[in-house]
Parts: sequence; structure tokens; C-alpha cells
Amino acid sequence: MTRNNIFIRNYHEISKINNNILKHLSFIVAIIWALLFIISSITSELLLVPFYGIGALISSVVYLLSRFITPKHINLVLPVIYFYLVYGFISAIYLGIFVPPRSVSVTFMCLLLMAPILILDKRWRINSIVIFMSVVFGTVSFLYQPFTIAEVDITNCIVFCIIGLIVGHIMASIRIENIEMQRILTKQRDTDILTSLSNRRKLSDTLDNWDANYGLHSLTVVIMIDIDYFKKYNDCYGHQKGDACLKQLGRCFSSFFKPYGLKIFRYGGEEFIALGQEYDFDEISLICQDILKAVKYLQIPFKESPEGIITVSIGFAESNTCNSYNYKDLINMADKGLYKAKRMGRNRAVGYLN
Repeated sequence: MTRNNIFIRNYHEISKINNNILKHLSFIVAIIWALLFIISSITSELLLVPFYGIGALISSVVYLLSRFITPKHINLVLPVIYFYLVYGFISAIYLGIFVPPRSVSVTFMCLLLMAPILILDKRWRINSIVIFMSVVFGTVSFLYQPFTIAEVDITNCIVFCIIGLIVGHIMASIRIENIEMQRILTKQRDTDILTSLSNRRKLSDTLDNWDANYGLHSLTVVIMIDIDYFKKYNDCYGHQKGDACLKQLGRCFSSFFKPYGLKIFRYGGEEFIALGQEYDFDEISLICQDILKAVKYLQIPFKESPEGIITVSIGFAESNTCNSYNYKDLINMADKGLYKAKRMGRNRAVGYLN
């Protein structure tokens, strides 16, 4: 697997790591700028007071974005990071070149070292930005600094840029490989071996995450699915055939629910559960009817079944119809719908009505 594929596979997790770094870094920098702003105001060093004030304000805004906005909009993480990096670059030029006394810039050298190491992104992008910043800084220093200082600045730019790129490449490779390894281990932990669907542990984690991120409206739809007469199927055909049946149904459910944005889990034994949002009662009813048809279409032979093939019974619940937004209640209501479907003769879908 290429590094680019690994990056794409783990984009969400990488974005979370980048955002966490941004959150802590911007918080620390905001405090530093605020302290410098206060100290400069007290000591009457008025030249840098506006600079420190703007720095504290920008860092505070970036912190608030990384705290409340970007965790829910991960595609914004890198743009915010690069905006903050550009701000740091402009600050380094101002402090290192235009603010007296003129001396070799330490701030920019730290920036060159930190950026490639801290930011997890496609290497061509972060490397190009770091090289571009080095060239611009060296050029501006050459134009506005005394030659002796500019010479040291340019030398430092070259050395620290190379060190940053090399160390950043090594560190990024190690970190991304560790993220990929963790993803594989997590998937193995959260996946039912037989059906390749998410297992009950993953179901619990998903419900907790939805509850934390969306609160009251974390879950609006629950669908419970049970294979009809599956114990009898195992007795009749043996457990190997039973396992093969579960695998086939697992593939069917996985491909069926994906276009609808519904998450499917193996609930235990011959039971499955699907969760979703933003569907009303009638829409879910139609989806459940399509599930019945999809299972029938598999034509898995079962001579003891009234249909002569494997069928399923379905119970479902929708929050507005049930007047409940608690996921435990919705699961319980969907289970009652499933029980009613079985009492009515199986091979049907029944919704819970409050």
C-alpha cells in the first residue's frame, strides 16, 4: 500500500491529530502573546503593543475554531493550520527583519523546524510551503538586513530548512505508519469475523459518539432484523451452512444500507441492527420493504421455511413517530416491532407506533 493510500484511508484520524496540535499550540501562543502585550504596555514599549495584541487575538480565534468548529468540519483543519502558519511566517519576518535591533531571526528558524514535524499532510505540500517560506525569508533578509546579518539568515534558512524537511519526513512516516497500524487493530477489534460487519462493541462506541456529538437528536432511526427460523436452519443444514448463510446476508446488508447512509451492525446470533438519521417513518417503512426483497432475491434454499428460502423479520422505530429521542428507548421499540412481526407470521416489517 502506497503512503498516499495510507494517508487517504486515515484522513479523518490524521485531521483529528492535526486539530489537536493546532488547538494546544494556538492556546499556548495566545497566552504568550497576551503576556507580552501586557508587559509591553506596562514597560511603555509601544512599538510592539499592537503586534502582540493582534497576535493574541488571531491565536485566540484559531484556538476557538479548533475547539468548536473544525472538530465537526475536518476538511477545514488544514486550511486553518496553513492560515496560522502564514500568520507565523509574517510575524517572523516582521520580528526578525523589521523590528530593531536588527539581528539574526530565531523565530523563523523555529518555524522551519516545527512546521514539517508537527503538521501531518502530504509531504509535497508541506515541503513546498517550507521551501517557499525559506526562499522568501532569505530574499527579504537580503534586501533589508545588513549583509553580515542577511548572510547568516540565508545560511540558517538553508540549514534549518533541510533539517526540518528530513526530520519531518522521518517523523511523519513513523506517525502515519503508527496511525495505520492502530486503524487495522481497531478494525479487527470492531469487526465481526463471520459477517465482516461492525460488531456490538462498535455499536456501543457509535451510539456514544453520536450522543456526544449530536445530543438529543443523535439517533432518529433504528431497524432490527432477525433471520427467520435460523436455529431450525442450523439444525437442518449444519453450522457450516449456517455460517455461510450469515456471511451472505452480511454482504447483502453491507451493500444494501451503504447508499442510504445507515450503519449496520451484527447485534448477536441471527440478529442485526441498523442505525440512521434524517428519515421519517414512511421512508423507513419503504426501506424495510426493500430489505425483505433483497433477502428474498438471494434465494438461499431453506426447505423448512414457509417460503422455501431464507427470509427475515424486521422491526423499526422512528423518533418523531415514537415521540422518543433516547437511543435505548428506540432500540427497545424497534425490538417490540420485531417481536410483533414474528407474531404476525414473520417475513415482514413492522414499525413501532406510539
